[in-house]
Amino acid sequence: MKNLRRLGQNGCTVLPKLFLFIFKAMKSGEHFISEDDAVNITLKKFAGNVVAVELDEDDGRYVYEIEIISGGKEAEFEIDAKTGK
Repeated sequence: MKNLRRLGQNGCTVLPKLFLFIFKAMKSGEHFISEDDAVNITLKKFAGNVVAVELDEDDGRYVYEIEIISGGKEAEFEIDAKTGK
C-alpha cells in the first residue's frame, strides 16, 4: 500500500483512476469486457502494435481508448467497455 500512496503523491493518477472506475462499476452492478478483449476486438479492425490502452469515462459511458501503430500509420479506437462495440 505504501507504493500506491507514493505513486499518487508523485502525481501519477493512473492507478487511483482505475480503482475508481472498478469501484463505480462494482457499485452500479455494471459488467465490463476485459482490456484484453477490447484489444483483440481492435486488432481485428486494424492489425499492428498496441502502444496505449486506457479505460475512460466519455459522456457517461465507459470506453477503452486504444492506440495502434502499423507501417508508420497510427490509429485510435474507442471500444465500449460494456458492449465491446
